[in-house]
This record gives sequence, structure tokens and C-alpha cells, in this order.
Amino acid sequence: MNIVYVCREFGPVTGGGIGTYIYNACMAMATRGHGVFLLTDCFHDGNLELLPEGIQLVSPLATRENRTGSFVSPHHEYSYRVYDTLKELASKEQLDVIEFAEFGVEGFASIRGKRLLGDFAATKLVVKLHTPSSLLYQINEDRRLHVDSLCDYTMEDYCVTYADMVTSPSLSLGQYFEKRVGRQDILQCPYPMELPSKGKARRFTEKQVRRVRLIGSIQVRKGIDTFIKAAVKVLRHDSDFLFEIWGADRNALLFGKKYSDITRRLIPDDLQEKIVFAGGVPYSEIPELFNDSCFCVYPSRWENWANVCLEAMSYGCVVLASKNGGMSEMIEHGKSGFVIDPLDPDDIAETILGHYKKSALLEEISHCAVLRSSEICNPQRAAEAIENNYRHDFPQKEEQKVGADTPLVSVIIPYYNQPQYLGEAVASVVASDYPNIEIVVVNDGSSTVEAREVFEALSGVVKVSKENGGLSSARNAGIEAAKGEFVLPLDADDLVERDYIRKGVEALRNNPELGYVSCHAQNFGEINNAYIPVGYVPELMPYINTHGKCSNLYRKSLFAQYGGYDEVMTSYEDWDYLLTLHEYGVEGDVLPDEMFRYRRHYDSMVYVTANRQRTDLIQYMMIKHEKALAPYAAKMAIMLSRLWKETEMRAELLELQLQNAYLRPARIGALQSGGGSRLQVYADRGESSSVFVDYPEQQWLDLRLNLPFEGKKVAYRLDPANGQGTIVIQDIVIREKKFGRALFKASSANGFSRCTIEGDVEYKMQKGFLVIEASDDDPRILLPRLPDAASLLLDIRLYYTSEFGCDVPAIIDLFSRNRLRGTLRKIASRFFGTC
Repeated sequence: MNIVYVCREFGPVTGGGIGTYIYNACMAMATRGHGVFLLTDCFHDGNLELLPEGIQLVSPLATRENRTGSFVSPHHEYSYRVYDTLKELASKEQLDVIEFAEFGVEGFASIRGKRLLGDFAATKLVVKLHTPSSLLYQINEDRRLHVDSLCDYTMEDYCVTYADMVTSPSLSLGQYFEKRVGRQDILQCPYPMELPSKGKARRFTEKQVRRVRLIGSIQVRKGIDTFIKAAVKVLRHDSDFLFEIWGADRNALLFGKKYSDITRRLIPDDLQEKIVFAGGVPYSEIPELFNDSCFCVYPSRWENWANVCLEAMSYGCVVLASKNGGMSEMIEHGKSGFVIDPLDPDDIAETILGHYKKSALLEEISHCAVLRSSEICNPQRAAEAIENNYRHDFPQKEEQKVGADTPLVSVIIPYYNQPQYLGEAVASVVASDYPNIEIVVVNDGSSTVEAREVFEALSGVVKVSKENGGLSSARNAGIEAAKGEFVLPLDADDLVERDYIRKGVEALRNNPELGYVSCHAQNFGEINNAYIPVGYVPELMPYINTHGKCSNLYRKSLFAQYGGYDEVMTSYEDWDYLLTLHEYGVEGDVLPDEMFRYRRHYDSMVYVTANRQRTDLIQYMMIKHEKALAPYAAKMAIMLSRLWKETEMRAELLELQLQNAYLRPARIGALQSGGGSRLQVYADRGESSSVFVDYPEQQWLDLRLNLPFEGKKVAYRLDPANGQGTIVIQDIVIREKKFGRALFKASSANGFSRCTIEGDVEYKMQKGFLVIEASDDDPRILLPRLPDAASLLLDIRLYYTSEFGCDVPAIIDLFSRNRLRGTLRKIASRFFGTC
């Protein structure tokens, strides 16, 4: 078989649980003689030696130019890069299996493409469950919510629902998705894990018994708080114990604080030396910790299939593991370890105090733990199970293509005073490669002579004339006159691609559970980017349309059953209709390609009517569908508060930057003093010619500075911070103020190669970001001379913290999470009226 593993992690490069699994699975399948492809973006010229022989590396294609900035989240965007790459690979190779993780939604666009367009028809698309972000949100007790997070949850659910096969290492995670999306055929399949040691039963010294350890990352979900509370209870009973927490902070900062700092407050002053955070530990040193441990405690809120638990058991440790998740499936309670309540410190304390003096029992549990871990971690058996799943037959739909029995499609074109566009709209439908179409043009009381003449001159279409009643009224009149099994509304100034109707009909016939399909929209005219809907996200749909534009292909029966467009509304009636259909349980989906061309011009209804009435229209929809929205009300309120405040803060920060954009020479002396951080830009290294902006630490910022310097061919010195610490930069751009043309750009595309870094610093590229560790208060970035120094702007996206050795991958991930890209950002700004 030819097998493709799609993952942005790979054990030898990135570490991590998913990366370790991908490495082991690749090696196991390659060893068994299969062709193995690894589609990932974690390799570059400097680490290719870490790619094992027998594995073919496939790098993802870049995002199509017209799609840049059009996605709802970075994960959404990457899934389309994967989709394009897999289609190209499938044109050259016979692909038998493609496996994705649900986390990261890398398979989203590909799975949608197979469901709706018949892509990868002969290939089994498999989703391997690890731990979804929807579950991580719960068990990390996150108190924040983002647009891209909600979209990611929807995409994860889609992948699990529509993949050809889903496997899970633990029963618990399979049951989570059975309950969440209703999928009943999830197969249990273990990880092909090679234990680092064969292990042996141990006799524990008194010191080992009294040293209790938690080895893992510092996160809410790992139960650090419960561990500390249990430690306090044990120490109040017997003060000779020592409790150690080994691991690095992995949670995003909460109000500028590490989770380790928050949980340290739970340790009483008199026990500060008895309950200690021992710090991070390299993976190579963990065996030494296990060999010197008796009790290892893992009170995770929930855990899928924790490698660290199996490793501890393999070294003969006595493991106390959470009852929630996969660890409870590893341990036979009281025989090969103990299963504990992760929210009950008393349970943990009583287990330790009830057994620490029973040396013979601890030795027996140690022996059973080693045997149990060896039984679970049988790489040969796991590889056979994976291979058998890949070979297992899966139900395949018999794809219906357009043939002689093609049903009639009615294209409804409402028309009011747009004679200059109508001919193009009709011509785009006539050019369709679908053979059975009727075009219904509804003249909604056009008031100009030219408009009426153009309408009367039409031929080969069904013409309907009526008094002016608005767009909804015209669409409803056209649908009533239509004879087709399917209807497609098309505004008179828009166009359809020649394959949209055909592919839409095929998708609906092959998926009878769908009531309608939408597609991507390619904007043209005043705006030329793409609109790429993710699908119906119920917590967002009432105020951000994530599901499709106005030209969707519907089964006509929907209008007879649920009514037509709301004729009270002056705009957004198509959006409102999607809410109505969802309220009645009608499912729709999105064809993953640009098949509809949406004309953007300043005399359109969007600009003339919708933008001015946006708030009223959205509130009208929310009140109209209030009962249906009730289950999502809490998350909607949380999300709306974020959009409102983020938009407000962006406006305040912009105002602050403008106020601080110019610095007089008299204030130079105060530059390196005072609180906060400062971005400073000098012209030709001159201390008397500079501009600056102050900014808060420990958050990603988009900063903009006016560069008011005179002269030609000026070189700039950029001081990204005025203190020691870690600086992470996504990009630096200098552009003309008048036309926006970029004169200089440093980013992942060029590796910041035109920048010179100076000062007492160490720097490197990491995942396309420039990371600078500054040991003094004067880190400097020198930029090349530019041809014209008049009327320029400098844009920079950076993160600064005064800490050293911080979790840079988490900071980079925070950048991805905080980006409200493209359409969503614009809609949020318009909705709250601050930009």
C-alpha cells in the first residue's frame, strides 16, 4: 500500500505525543514494506538529516494567491494547502490510505472534497484521534474564547463525522466523539509504541517511597492543583515526604501569569521546601527520574493515551492515574497501579498514606506494572492492527454523475435597475456545463427606461414582472414560477462558474441528507480576494456568516416546506434563510472551491443598504431566531464581548501610536528609562532622529509607526525592545504611505535575510518567526538602505517578554490563535463600528 501521513509534528523534529506517534507509525509501515509519504511543514534544509530512510517527504504547497487572508483560522488555511498538495500527489501516485489527526484539522478540506466532489475516490481517508481542541478547551478550563477556536471545533467534528474510518487508541476518546457527533463505528487501535526499557520489578528504598513525583507539562488539565492539595494533606500527616513537579509551563499565559506561578500560591509557606517545582527536564533524563521514583501521580482532568504513564509503569513505578480517559484503561486498579479521582485530593492522599508502608505490596504492583506495560505496548501487534484497519473494506458511495436523467435546475435572477450587469449574469449561466437549466428573471419593478428595455429584450429565459417589493420578494416570486427540482438564486450583478451547477447537483444527489450546498465566492471589482466559508458554526452564525453567500443551490422542496425569504428584511435575507433551515434541522455543506463570482461595487446593496443597517439587521435575525439560539447563548455572549473589546482596543492602540509617533531630541534622555516596553526606529543610526511607540508586554501586537525622515536612501535601525528578554517577530514591512507599496519586507518567506541583528543577543529562525534572546537592554535590527525615505510607514508584528527560556512554540501558537483573518476581522470591525 501507499500510505500518506499528514501531520505538522514529527517526533525527531518537534517531539510531542502526536509527533511521536507519527514517527512510530511511519517506521512501522515502512518496515512492513509499504510506501510511506510524510506530508509536513516541519522540515527545512537544516534538519533533513532527521528524516529516516524509506519515508518520502512531501512539502505542502503555498496558499493560492487569491486566497491569502481569506480563511477563518490558520488551521483552516493549512487544511487547504494540504488538500491542494494531496490532489497533486494523487495525480502522480496511487494513494491507498491518507491518515490525519483530528487535532489541527489538517484533513478538513480533503475530507470535504471527497464527500462533495468525489476527490480521492479510491483512497481511504482515516482520522486518528489524539485529543481534540474542543475537549482541551474543557479540560484546560480555558476562560477565553476565540473565533478561530469555535471554527476549529466545527472542523474537527466534520473530520470525525465524514472520514472513511476513525480510530482511537482509547475507548474513552472514541466514546467522547460517539456522544459528540453520533459516530458509532470508531475502532480502537493502539499506538505502535516501543518502550524505552524492558523494565523490571523494583524494591523501593525509604527515600524513593517518600519522594512523590508528577512528571509532565505544567497545564491545568494535568491536575497540578489537585497534586499540590493532595501533597499538603499527606505532609500534614507525615512531614518526611517530598513532592516534586517536573515539567515546563505549557498553558498560554493567563493575565500575564504562568500557570506554575498561579498554582504555587496553593503551597503553604511552611511547605515551600516540601512541594517544589523542579523545572523542565530533557526527555533523555526522564528514565533517571523514573528509576529513582516509587509513586508517580497523574491526576489529569482527562487524558487520551498518555505515553508518560506507560513509561512510568515500564520502569516499575507505582502509578496513581486519573480515572478519566485512557490511563484508566492501562491500569488494573490495585494490581498494576491505582486509579484515582483527579478532582479529589483526599483520594490521592489516602492512596499514598494507605500503601507507602506496605513494601511487599508495592513490589508486587511494580512487577505487575512492568508486565502490563509490556502487554499494552506491543509494537508488532499494534502495527498489525494499523495495517489491518488500512486493508479493511469501508463503505463507498456509488457516485452519481450528471447523465441523461439530469434534473431541472432553475436559476432565479432578481432584477432591479441593473441593465449594465444583467447580460453577464445570464451569459454565465448559459455557459454552464450542466445541460438542464431554466433561467427565471424577475423584474422587480425597474424604474428606468433602459432597465425595462434590457429586460424586455431577453430571450430564452422565463420572464416574471412584478411591482417593486425588494430582493426577497423578487426571489420568492421567481421560486414560485420555477419548475426545477433545484433552485439557485443569482443576483443580477453576479456570475457563476461553468461547473458550479453540475458539481452542486452531483453533491446533493450523492448526499441525500443535504438540503443545499454553497461554495467559495471569488470577489471581483473593488475587492478581489476570496470568501471561503468554513461551514455552519452555530455560536457564530447569528452575527458572522461562516456558511455561504447568497447563491446556494437548494432543493426546491425546502421553500414549500419551510417558507421563502423574509420579505421584511432589506438585506441579509440569504443569511437569515440559513438560520431558518438550521432551526428546522436542515443540513447544508460547502463545495471547497471558488465557483461563484461575487461582484463588489460601491453602488451594490451591501454598501448602500446592508452596511448602514448592519446592527439592526443582525439584531433582527437574533431576535427572530432567539429560541433556536438559546443553547449557544452563553458562548455567543462571551464571543461578542471579545470581538467588541478587541476592536475597541485596536482603535485605542492606533490612537496611542499616532500620539507617540514623533520624538523630539530633548526627550532622548528618557528613552531607556520608565516602565513598559518600547519600539524605537532611528534613521541612519542617528540618536537625534527617531520615532517610537510604547507597548505592553506578553502579548502579540501589530504596531505601526510613521517614518517622518527626510532624504534619499536612508537606512534604518530598529530597536524592538528597550530591555532584556525574548522577542519574537512575525514580519517587518516598510511601505509607502500614499499607495501602500511595500519597499522592504522581512518574514518567513526570506528568513529575515536582509536584516542584521546586533547587540548582546542570540537569534534564530523558528517556524518562520525571528526569535531574539537579548541579554542587554539594547537589541538592534539594522535594515538595508531604501530608495526613498519620504512618507513611509513601518509595520511590525512582535511579541516581547522580559523572561528568558520561555515557551516559544506556545508564543507562536498564540499568534496563530489570535489572528482574526480576512473577512471575519472586517465584519467584526464593521459590526462594532470602530473602524
